[in-house]
Amino acid sequence: MIKGSQSERRIFQDAIALGQLQKKCFSKRGIYKNSEAFYRSLSRVCFIPKIAGRRYTGEDLLELSLGQKEIAEEMFLSIDGQDPEAWLDELFRIGELAICPICNRIYQSYMVPECPLCRK
Repeated sequence: MIKGSQSERRIFQDAIALGQLQKKCFSKRGIYKNSEAFYRSLSRVCFIPKIAGRRYTGEDLLELSLGQKEIAEEMFLSIDGQDPEAWLDELFRIGELAICPICNRIYQSYMVPECPLCRK
């Protein structure tokens, strides 16, 4: 049973009815996370956060990660109920991730003095 407000349940039910989601992929906490959709098709819905309002595809996660597959995968594997944007904001805020001002790519910056991608 999906918990949440009536409008949230309706979003999930409508998406299932349209064949956009597979019911078996719901977690016990009311979020939707589908590894098969993430790894096999960038255009399929792979994640809906706990407070349903937006459906995320692999393309969305890749766009948020500036086209970097490894960051998109880390995001997908790490998000657990929150919006992917909130996850990114948190990691930037605590210094786990940074955007290189030279190559404009995201990199894991914890205890790293320079961008490991462009070495600057």
